[in-house]
Amino acid sequence: MTKLNSFIRLDFLTVKPYLKTNFLLFIFFIAIFTTMDLFHGGIGFTLFIGIYFSLIFIGFPFSINEKSNMDAIYPMLTVNKEIVVLGRYIHTIAVGLGILFFAITPSFITKLINAPDMLWVYSELLLPTFIFTLLIILSNAILLPIYFKFGYNRAKLAVLLPVALVIGTIFSIENSIGIIIDTIFFTNITTTGIALTLITLLLAFIVYLSYKISLAFYNKREF
Repeated sequence: MTKLNSFIRLDFLTVKPYLKTNFLLFIFFIAIFTTMDLFHGGIGFTLFIGIYFSLIFIGFPFSINEKSNMDAIYPMLTVNKEIVVLGRYIHTIAVGLGILFFAITPSFITKLINAPDMLWVYSELLLPTFIFTLLIILSNAILLPIYFKFGYNRAKLAVLLPVALVIGTIFSIENSIGIIIDTIFFTNITTTGIALTLITLLLAFIVYLSYKISLAFYNKREF
């Protein structure tokens, strides 16, 4: 556990300069999309910018690792490949969710000021945030094995295909998704509870399977 914590901390320190470099750009887009949310009356635009920057961040640690050849240095630091893979999953998912929550905070505050009755919290804040949280975790589960298989330089183009497929699928069945969400989350508490439990268990299984695949890919790579 100590080595895992140390690796996550090291992974964060290596990408910290990149986060600082892109922080002003991030704030700029948040300001624009918060203004759009203000006129639209929701938090949807900042949710999208949050997941966009979260997806971009997934590749940062791999890019830095390749430039500094960190994968060859980890064994010298007695950091085995299991710790590298598990730590990278925890790190990218945690930072991705942090980016998402940071992105929606301004829109939440402005919405709270304009509608202090809080009747909108479930349908316009909690449910969309929950869905986008699932999307970020699922995106990591899909993209991380590709990065561990090919490395950043070869994977940065390969990851565009699954991202395009996911986005294209969402837009193509947008109306169906709305109906499914209404049926699952706006019928009764029992249905919602069962749905949340099943979705969480399924996502946990997908992430676990993704981790095993990534570990198998990473174990075959030579540095």
